[in-house]
Amino acid sequence: VKVNKQILKKAERCNVQIKKTKTEYMKNYLDRLPKKTEIKSPRKAKTQVSTETVKKIGFADISAEELAAKKAMKKCWFKHKFWACQKCSGCIRPDCGKCIYCKDKPKFGGRNIQKQKCQFKNCSNPQVRGC
Repeated sequence: VKVNKQILKKAERCNVQIKKTKTEYMKNYLDRLPKKTEIKSPRKAKTQVSTETVKKIGFADISAEELAAKKAMKKCWFKHKFWACQKCSGCIRPDCGKCIYCKDKPKFGGRNIQKQKCQFKNCSNPQVRGC
């Protein structure tokens, strides 16, 4: 239905209200919203590799440099994770039966909800698994 001047004149006489289109409603709504002020926060520089020991769960005292060097050995585009070596004294160590993770294991009477290794099994030589 096209709206022309004659229809609008008749509408004024009869008190007929024409609904606004959705775009007009949206424009009015957006105009009433408070304006955003753009605050530019300084971006953090790339983290530098430090020689401090990294506290990763399941790995003994290893510096961040060593971990970065091991990850850099893989050249593919997959994100490789560190796995325990299964050879060092920390990996071979038996479950203690006293930490919260051992108490959760079925062999110590737990319900196996957490599914974590013993807190004291810390690998001293983590390996980067390949593709």
